[in-house]
Amino acid sequence: MTPTIWETPHYSASAADYSGIDHIYQTRYEREQFFGGQLTGITANAGHDFGQFFPYVVHDVYGETIVPEDLGNYEPTEANNNPPKPPSYIIGNARAELAVRQGVASFFFHPYYDVTYLQQIVQGIQALGYTFVAPSQLLPPVPRPTVTAVSPTAGPAAGGTQVTITGTNLGGATAVTFGGAQATIVSDTLSQIVAVSPASGAEVVDILVSTAGGTSSSTNSDQFTFVGATATTLASSVNPVAPGNPVTFTATVTARTGQGGLAPTGAVAFTDNGTTIPGCTAVSLGTNGRAACAVTYSKGQKGSHTITASYSGDADHTASSGQLVEKVGR
Repeated sequence: MTPTIWETPHYSASAADYSGIDHIYQTRYEREQFFGGQLTGITANAGHDFGQFFPYVVHDVYGETIVPEDLGNYEPTEANNNPPKPPSYIIGNARAELAVRQGVASFFFHPYYDVTYLQQIVQGIQALGYTFVAPSQLLPPVPRPTVTAVSPTAGPAAGGTQVTITGTNLGGATAVTFGGAQATIVSDTLSQIVAVSPASGAEVVDILVSTAGGTSSSTNSDQFTFVGATATTLASSVNPVAPGNPVTFTATVTARTGQGGLAPTGAVAFTDNGTTIPGCTAVSLGTNGRAACAVTYSKGQKGSHTITASYSGDADHTASSGQLVEKVGR
């Protein structure tokens, strides 16, 4: 069960707290505090605060919907410098609120008190003509979620990419799908979801978010590209090679999974012991998926050379690399 409504302990929080809560919960059930300067745009003055509640469901300056706890709470004895609040006190407040039309009244009852007093309060309020309803019935319809951006916008078809989804009304997400496949939700706030992509074929999909308000619509902003994995193998035309004789290194890039029949494109970079080989910085793949690099070593370059071929990847395929050790000298 996922909580959907927040109540601040003792109704007391700072302006920053209220704004932070707003990122997780769209609705609070409580009285709340306001601070000097909030309506004029200056920094809130924590030393000038006041509590307020209304006999209605309202949308407050913090951007949240507030279900009011406006009748008080039952207290059989003095507490927190406040006098006792017996059932008659709460029922009396409910009677006073009948002065407004379509008002909302509620109270708080600690579970450790005798339930007999709770029954008295409920019966007294019902006798005034009130009807008890679930908080959800007092709230406006939950707005439909929207996705405005995803990052990163691509990942391997094998899945496992952690994706940050940005948008509005994302809180309480019940599902996140990539092209219809269920993702794993890591975290969820009103404006951002972090999810781990599922496995898929190589394709462009829409990331959709579902909440109590419905499912987000497909847009260009929610698109994610699954790219197929590749493997790069590297071969030498002659190994070992004598100084002064040419040797050709050939990289072959193949699609391993999920490429949808598309051949890898792009370029391969060749390095020798970590240093780029001149003329082989970005050798384009041929239609056969191969790229070649020719080298002639001098006598001063005798020894072992670790050759690495690094494929850059393309829109449909992930990067990969292959390696071999070339021996120079006989």
